[in-house]
Amino acid sequence: MALGPPDRATDPTPLYYRLESILRGAIEMGEYSVGQNLPSERELGAQYEVSRITVRRALDALARDGLVLRGRGRRGGTFVLERPAHRNRMAIGTLDRVVGRQVSSIKVLTFDIRPCDREIARILGLAPDESVRYVERLISTSDGPVAFARNFIQLPVGARIKRRELGTKFLRDILARHHGVVFARVQDEVEAYLAESRAAGLLNVRAGSPLLRITRLFIGADGKPVSLTVLLISSRYRVAVTLPDQMLT
Repeated sequence: MALGPPDRATDPTPLYYRLESILRGAIEMGEYSVGQNLPSERELGAQYEVSRITVRRALDALARDGLVLRGRGRRGGTFVLERPAHRNRMAIGTLDRVVGRQVSSIKVLTFDIRPCDREIARILGLAPDESVRYVERLISTSDGPVAFARNFIQLPVGARIKRRELGTKFLRDILARHHGVVFARVQDEVEAYLAESRAAGLLNVRAGSPLLRITRLFIGADGKPVSLTVLLISSRYRVAVTLPDQMLT
């Protein structure tokens, strides 16, 4: 199974990180049990058609995260430690509770009014370069940062929001309870995302680490978009979702 040279035009992911992700997933799925020795560096290099240096970097990254133990000498090899699903990933509830009772602090990083780009304007039904209230916040639990949120809020309601409100409450509550906004529905889009340098620094993960990206559009009672939230959640956490039985078809 060749990982192949990365196509920098479409996929800048380093080879070692691709291999690290494959092995991490195999451990999480139970393909390698606790205490089992992974294939050797030479065997992994041959299997995935990558260099020993690439294999070593991938295994060293797994070791730093406490997923494997790297042995030396006669007891050499790479041994699987306790399953990461039970060790390193904290449940943070449903999507509506991603920033729920576990939150210990909300730090407002950016609070201004600025023109939005074409894509945000399209989603919110605005003219290109039309201004919105723009907010960035870092949401933390007692274990550290869990999510980085970016909010794009239509004016004039966005202009009425106070910075101090955003440090203690969540946006939907602020809009509904303090500014009279009535919501008809919420649209969520969930996808995998690789952390760029700024998000990685804020969430205390390595650049290129996997994140969960939730793009949430709030629709008002008149059927028009009110605000857009882009939420990046560290892969150290997982989101549990309960679906109504009528959706299980």
